[in-house]
Amino acid sequence: MDDDETTMDNSITEQTPVEEVKPKRKRAAAKKVSEETIEDVEKELGMTPSKKVRKVRTRKAKSNGSEKPKREKRSKFDLDKKITVLVKDNPKREGTMAFKRFEFYRSGMTVRTALEKGVSGLDLAWDSKHDFIKIA
Repeated sequence: MDDDETTMDNSITEQTPVEEVKPKRKRAAAKKVSEETIEDVEKELGMTPSKKVRKVRTRKAKSNGSEKPKREKRSKFDLDKKITVLVKDNPKREGTMAFKRFEFYRSGMTVRTALEKGVSGLDLAWDSKHDFIKIA
């Protein structure tokens, strides 16, 4: 039995060396093959080789004075109508930009003046819909 035990111990302690396996790069190779194939086919057909196109943003050159006139801000409201503030206190949350823009409203001012001061058309629509102002 002693002989059997020694044989078992030897078989356990002896290990076969493990070979290192290098990862294969199939995708890169496949990509190269497909690019080469496309170029070969284009040459055989007499086509000009395809190029990778990169889009470049270009700026328009400034004109010599024939500039387009600036458009007025559009609003769904008539620009000459008067604004009447219907609330005593500012209903917007303090510290927000909407709060600051609401401060520009004064009873009797026109829509045009409100837009020039920085009130947006969306502000006018929202505030009139929620009965904070009246435009008439």
